[in-house]
Amino acid sequence: MSDVLSEPFVNLDEYGFADENVRHAMKIFIDGRIKLPVENRQLTINCVPLITTNPVKKARWFSLEYMLDIKEPQVRRSIILFTDTVGLTREWLVKYGEDIVNYASSSKPIPIGSFKPPRRKVFSRDDKYEVYELVSKYVNQSIFDNGYIDIDMLMQLAVGALAYIPVPEKALRRVIQNYLRIVATLGWVRTGKLNNLFNKEDATKLKQNLVKTFQKR
Repeated sequence: MSDVLSEPFVNLDEYGFADENVRHAMKIFIDGRIKLPVENRQLTINCVPLITTNPVKKARWFSLEYMLDIKEPQVRRSIILFTDTVGLTREWLVKYGEDIVNYASSSKPIPIGSFKPPRRKVFSRDDKYEVYELVSKYVNQSIFDNGYIDIDMLMQLAVGALAYIPVPEKALRRVIQNYLRIVATLGWVRTGKLNNLFNKEDATKLKQNLVKTFQKR
């Protein structure tokens, strides 16, 4: 966990303006594959990509695949923030963007805890079902039917969050909350549900089920 901030990271800025050959070459970072065969050997790709882009194409209907020129599996493996719906216009960023960067640069690093995951899996199959049921309660049914949400990805993010939040059930709740807030910008969260995200009953149920699971280990 102490190496979490030194892991490889790549930023693909203005991805949509790159020509087709460049976008094709960069897909090795966003396809989600860790092992990539290259000639007679395997290339290991373990970096985390951050992609900033404007819609490549305009559409009357809201289709991420069409607008961003990506495939459905890439949508599922990504966490997409649609800034148009939260007022982050180009004019706003020109005026305040530098202030945001300066504020972030002057902030102290987030402290990393000393939690060490056990050799066995931190989260079990039962935990996965709990996450599935809880997330499905808040997102539009059509999103689940189209398979746009990767529950395994959320579980992996929760394991990474243990570096900052060393209590497993709290780390998992925080990951799900943050994820739903971001995808709400895509219109994925049901109307009226975001303000009541994780009411007391939901939080208590998830915590009780997860605590029972962890006490068995």
